[in-house]
Amino acid sequence: MTNLEYASRINEAAGLNLSLDCEEIDLQDKLYGLFQCFMPDGAGTRAVFAPLQNGTELQARIMPIYAVTAQQTREAFDQGVAPGYFCPPQDPKFNDEALKSLALAYVRNLKI
Repeated sequence: MTNLEYASRINEAAGLNLSLDCEEIDLQDKLYGLFQCFMPDGAGTRAVFAPLQNGTELQARIMPIYAVTAQQTREAFDQGVAPGYFCPPQDPKFNDEALKSLALAYVRNLKI
């Protein structure tokens, strides 16, 4: 699958209606904010990951983000706004040390 074919598949899955009649190799500017298109619950993300090697595992890594932000995203939608980022509600149990530990775990996962 070429980059353009993959971008077309994503365009359709996300309902973006992007003009992809170009021969760009790097389509990242056209797909900025892609995962916000699947808010609040991540429905439809399978189409993004299915053609990729380890697609199931990659999708499994993003789905918890949708889960923890779904309620806040629905509340924003009810107010007529769409969040630009995945911003889970703050949990008061996380102090500086706990947040540092989570950040380090995140970096380790990125390296994996």
